[in-house]
Amino acid sequence: MSFKLFHPLAVPDLSLTADTDLGDLVLSGSVIVDGLVTDSLAAPVPLVRVSFRDGATGHVQPSVGARSDAAGLYSLEVEPGTWDVEFV
Repeated sequence: MSFKLFHPLAVPDLSLTADTDLGDLVLSGSVIVDGLVTDSLAAPVPLVRVSFRDGATGHVQPSVGARSDAAGLYSLEVEPGTWDVEFV
């Protein structure tokens, strides 16, 4: 997963097999979040819903195209805030 700001900020590759709390991700300005969803064999996983939920209010960031495509890729714009990221 990477975060494109004025200077790209890369987050190391993550491999998760269950619900995992990755801590807080604090965004100070609208950013594009993109990444690749893969399974345990590194095969792309299509149609995974990617959402950003406000942990305090439960509000889900509205976004278009918030599912991974046939190649497992996703990209969405996220507004400023502190969000819980969910891949379902």
